[in-house]
Amino acid sequence: MNSMGSLTPGNPKLRGNPWLEKFDFGKHLGLFFKRLNLSDEQKTQLRDLLTNFHDDMKPLVEQFRDANADIIKAANEARKLIVEDFKTGNLTREEAAAKLKTLNEETRDKIKNNPATQTIKASMCALRTKLFNYIASILTADQLMKWNDFSSKIPNPC
Repeated sequence: MNSMGSLTPGNPKLRGNPWLEKFDFGKHLGLFFKRLNLSDEQKTQLRDLLTNFHDDMKPLVEQFRDANADIIKAANEARKLIVEDFKTGNLTREEAAAKLKTLNEETRDKIKNNPATQTIKASMCALRTKLFNYIASILTADQLMKWNDFSSKIPNPC
């Protein structure tokens, strides 16, 4: 990519690059805010808001980690067995990759279907909605138009 201008969600240039396709633009809003030419007052408001958001989100992330610790531990143990089978020659690289892919998908599904995960995710989504609404409230009309265009392209996990 030649410029940061091409790093926007929904950009067809991002297709084909697995890392960029999964890049969470919602977590890296600073790339976008630099383009809005925020006033000093807006920057201060935004900085305070983001600090509060991160402070409020931190315990939820810890709860999420704790709620899924057993699932992650089991997946890591299974992953080690697959890697060991590959190292000893019991699996080819392709077979190991397929097993790891299946294990990762199963692990994601277990985390997604964990009732504790769903409750915590609802709280995270409420914080995200509050963040996005507050951001919109401090922007000028022109900035708001750009913000709405940008934020509409961010995949919404809520």
